[in-house]
Amino acid sequence: MNKLIILAFFLLVSCNYNRLKEPDSKRTESISQTFPKQTGYYVNDYENVLTEKQKKELNDTLQKFDIKTNVQILILSVPTIKPYTDIHKYSVDLGNNWNLAQKSILIVLSKQNRNIAIATTVIAEKILTDSLCKSIIDYDIVPELKKDNYYKGLEKGAFSIMNHFKKPY
Repeated sequence: MNKLIILAFFLLVSCNYNRLKEPDSKRTESISQTFPKQTGYYVNDYENVLTEKQKKELNDTLQKFDIKTNVQILILSVPTIKPYTDIHKYSVDLGNNWNLAQKSILIVLSKQNRNIAIATTVIAEKILTDSLCKSIIDYDIVPELKKDNYYKGLEKGAFSIMNHFKKPY
């Protein structure tokens, strides 16, 4: 009898979980309209914080790393994350909207909002934990951003992420 009750409970929870994951077409449509289009490059600079040369250098570096390790690091700068107020939630939803590869890391920067986040896919999160992402932001990226050196900050953050994926685990 107890096993039957437990099984019924798990089925109920499972059904509710799946229902929560079903997209509401109106909500999905309005949210997807808030995200910029992915250009197909590793660096998507919609806030124009980088020069063309800097974008190309970062893009080439990230592309070589992807080819070598099968780990994508994408960088996005946006002037606003509206209607979101939490940049981490925005980053996660954006990653889902862009349908990122299994081993992907997304660095999202909003200079105007003075926010930055690193979002990871489930597989990448096994190496790049939330605390490690926070450390990379606090110690590698933000000190350069405070000097208005966006390229150097994003480059340092990307290199720090790359170094964690090169380590044998």
